[in-house]
Amino acid sequence: MRQLSQRLLNFLFPLILLALACASPNVPNPYRAPTLIPLIKPTNTAMPTLTSAPPTTPPTRLPTSTPTSTHTRTPSPQVNPRVELRLSATTLKVGETLSVTAQAVDLGLPIFYVRVKDGAGDFQEMVQITYDNKTRNVKDVSRVLEFVSGSGGLNQATVVFRGRAAGTASIQINATGEIHYGYPGPATFGGGSSPAISIQVNP
Repeated sequence: MRQLSQRLLNFLFPLILLALACASPNVPNPYRAPTLIPLIKPTNTAMPTLTSAPPTTPPTRLPTSTPTSTHTRTPSPQVNPRVELRLSATTLKVGETLSVTAQAVDLGLPIFYVRVKDGAGDFQEMVQITYDNKTRNVKDVSRVLEFVSGSGGLNQATVVFRGRAAGTASIQINATGEIHYGYPGPATFGGGSSPAISIQVNP
């Protein structure tokens, strides 16, 4: 009898719990089917596309104009430092005078060196004449020609000789000074010479 009652109680107890669970919704029911929660359906909304900004082009630099000088340097002319001679005569008599003018070419502020030789001898310096009209170092070096006077200028000198004795003599005049290569331009110190001129002194 006790076993029958126990079986009956075991059978009815779950039914009583089920009835109570159905009557009260707040009481959790282990036999109730779980409530299905609907999943959120993904939308087909397109995500914004990220695009990289185009590279920034550096500003174009305009070429700067080179200033053109209004002054053009002319090419330096060919220089040829030398001394040119002008003679009043190449033949004279004893006692007569002879004038020789020396012109310096391509030489600035010249100093003239008057050289004389008798016959086939060697040239020797007779006198120096400067551009500022100074006569210096007068020497008696010829038996045919005698130095009388000399004068100097900016680019020339004049020498006066006198026939001393019959014979042949030669005159050569050298000069030193500033040599300019164009203007404006570099300058250097140099010299030039004249050709030798033969003088005949008759009795």
